Amino acid sequence: PIDFTGWKVLVAGKEISFTKINNKIIPASGYYLLERTTDDTVREISAEITFSLNGGFNNSGAKIELLKPNGEKSDEVNASSGWFAGDSVLYKSMERINPLVNGNNPANWQSNQGFRENGRTFNGGPIYGSPKRSNFGFINLNFNQDEKERYTNYFERNFYLKSKNNLSD
Repeated sequence: PIDFTGWKVLVAGKEISFTKINNKIIPASGYYLLERTTDDTVREISAEITFSLNGGFNNSGAKIELLKPNGEKSDEVNASSGWFAGDSVLYKSMERINPLVNGNNPANWQSNQGFRENGRTFNGGPIYGSPKRSNFGFINLNFNQDEKERYTNYFERNFYLKSKNNLSD
């Protein structure tokens, strides 16, 4: 686990301001959700932190930096010349393919491949992202993501896909 106390997130050089912290601990092999303004941006899934960012995110790109409590840079994505993936029409998220590859490598990002049954937007619409879930890690999909077609081996943290069969049958 990682205690998020003292960590900072910078967007275009501006530190985001944490307005409410519900949980400071990122579980081992877990996921952590930060939501802008309120905790109902993603309905049905609670955020660990809500934050404010004057002016919000720029749809044309930004540099995002993650700093450890001692000020050392842990990670960055320099998309100030334009986001590497995602879109501002359906608001598909920009998803990292391999967490071990440099965040500044545009080839290491993909747009979300489609709606996954994982929460809803504040107004009830579909979320084209993966809040508090895997981005499918090392798998670059060229088809619609469907939670009913995904197997997860939680013990080894390997991901397996099965197509054409519905797991709810």
